[in-house]
Amino acid sequence: MLGNYFLDQEWTKKNTKITRGKDGLNIHHLDEDKAIMLSTSAFAQENPYDWQKAERLVYCNLLEHLVLHIKIFELHMWAARTKAAKKMKVKSA
Repeated sequence: MLGNYFLDQEWTKKNTKITRGKDGLNIHHLDEDKAIMLSTSAFAQENPYDWQKAERLVYCNLLEHLVLHIKIFELHMWAARTKAAKKMKVKSA
């Protein structure tokens, strides 16, 4: 990756030099399993700026990007089910 996603720590200027859409590649934030929509200023501001740094970004094609987000969804669904199951065990005890 050639640079951070946002050029400033106020999350107002996206780095246009790192986009590769013409090559069929998307940018994926590695920390999107911890927070949603990290490519939007409003959501990014709620999280550490380090998540926008070049070393936390990867290029992927559309299919790879879809698979990554399916995996993130599955991870969150599994966590929610586990949490709900633990609550039910506590109530029945």
